[in-house]
Amino acid sequence: MRDMVVLMADNGETGSRVSQPDIADMPDTANASHDPWLSLDAWNGGLLRKLVVIFAVSFGIWHILTNIYFVEPGLWQNAIHFAGFAFLASVTFSPFGKNAVSKYAVAFDVVYGLLIAAAALWVAGAETGIYDRTLAVTGQPWQFTIVDWAAGSLLIFAALDLSRRVSGWVIPILIILSLSYVLFLGSYLPGVFRAASLPPNDILFRTLYNDEGMFGILASISSTNITLFMIFGGFLVASGASDFVIEISKIVAGRIRGGAAFVAVMSSALTGTISGSAIANTASTGVITIPLMKSNGFRAKFAAGVEAAASTGGQLMPPIMGAGAFVMASYTSIPYATIVSVSVVPAILYFLSVAFIVRIEAVKFQVGENLDLKVNYGKLVSGGVTFIIPLTVMIWLLMSGVTPSYAASWAIGALIVVSWVTSIVARFVKNTSFEPVSMGPTKITEALLIGI
Repeated sequence: MRDMVVLMADNGETGSRVSQPDIADMPDTANASHDPWLSLDAWNGGLLRKLVVIFAVSFGIWHILTNIYFVEPGLWQNAIHFAGFAFLASVTFSPFGKNAVSKYAVAFDVVYGLLIAAAALWVAGAETGIYDRTLAVTGQPWQFTIVDWAAGSLLIFAALDLSRRVSGWVIPILIILSLSYVLFLGSYLPGVFRAASLPPNDILFRTLYNDEGMFGILASISSTNITLFMIFGGFLVASGASDFVIEISKIVAGRIRGGAAFVAVMSSALTGTISGSAIANTASTGVITIPLMKSNGFRAKFAAGVEAAASTGGQLMPPIMGAGAFVMASYTSIPYATIVSVSVVPAILYFLSVAFIVRIEAVKFQVGENLDLKVNYGKLVSGGVTFIIPLTVMIWLLMSGVTPSYAASWAIGALIVVSWVTSIVARFVKNTSFEPVSMGPTKITEALLIGI
C-alpha cells in the first residue's frame, strides 16, 4: 500500500490544480503500481492470463459452494484453499520485482505454483498413512516418508517465499526466527528464554497437521469467513457501491475547510464497511481522493499520508473488518456479531483522529477552501441501493446468530437480486444519470476476480 499511495502522490510537492472533470477521467494509477496480470501476457498473446482468470473465478465459486451447499473435510478444504491461493500468488507476483515479464520466468512461476498445489494436496492425503506408520512403531517420532518430507518442506519454503513476494520480508523473517528458536536457538539462550529443542519430525507434524499449523484454525478462518467477505466486498465494488461512497462523502464533507481531505477520510471509512483490506481501500478511493486533495492545496506527502492512514483504518470499520476480527472470534469464542458491535466506537474514534489532523493541517496552511464538488445523484441513488440493502441483510443475519460466511453468501445473493431489480426500474426512469449496474455474468466474473 505504501508504494501505491506514493505513486499516486508523487507528482510534485503541492501538486497541480486539477479540475473536477480531469479527476473523473484519470487512469487507475493505483492499480498501475502493480499489475499482477501483466506478466501472464508474455505467453501466447494472453492465453495463460485467460486460463488463470478462469481458474480464479472457479476458485471463488468453489469457496461459495463449500460454505453453503456442501462441506469438505477440514484438512482437505484448507489444503485446497492454500493450494489455490499459492498458485495464484506464484503466477501473479514475480519473485524478483514487478517488471520481470520474461516468458521463462513466467514458466518457472507456473511450474512452481503447480508443485506447491500438488504438495498441499499430497500433505492432505498423506495424513492417514502418517498416523498408521507412527502407531505401528510406538515411542518413535512421527513417521514421514521421503515424499512427505519433500512436500512438507516445499510448503514451508513456499509460505515464506510467497509471503515475501506479497508483503515483504518482515513476516518471513519472523517465521525463520521462530523455526530457529524451536529447532536449536532456544537451547542456547539464557534465563527465561531458554527452551528445549524439538526434533524435526515433531516440528514438521505440528506445522502441517496441528490446529495451530498451516492447515489448522487460521486456515479454516481464511477458507470460510475471510474469503467469503473478500468476495462480498468484490461484489460491492463491482456493483457500483464505491460510487455511492464517494458521492455521499462529497455531500457530507465536501464544502468545509479541508473538504477534499475530509472526503478522503470519510470515503475510506465507508469503503472500510465493504472491504477489510487496506490495499483494496486505497485502490478504490485513493485514485480520486489524492489528486483531489492536491488540487485543493494540500501537500502531496500529506495527501498520501491521509489516504494511507484512512485506508488502513478501514480494517477497523464494521461490519467487514480485517482478518484479525475473525481470528479473535475463533480464539475467544466471542460471536463475530458481538465483536462487530463493540468495534463501532473505536473505529469512529480512529477516523475522528485522522480528521482532526486534517483540520489542523487545513487551518495551519490555509488550504482546502473554495472546492466545488459536483455530486452525481444518479450514482448516489443507484450505488446507495446496492450498498445499503446487502449490508443490511448481512448485518441482520449476523445478529440472528448465523455464521459470518453464511451471512456473506446470502448478502452476495441479495446484492445480485437488488442489482437486477434496480436495472429493471431504471428502464422506466427518464433520468439519464441513473444507471445502476446489473450483475450479469461479466460483472459477476469481475466481482469474483476483485474478491479473490
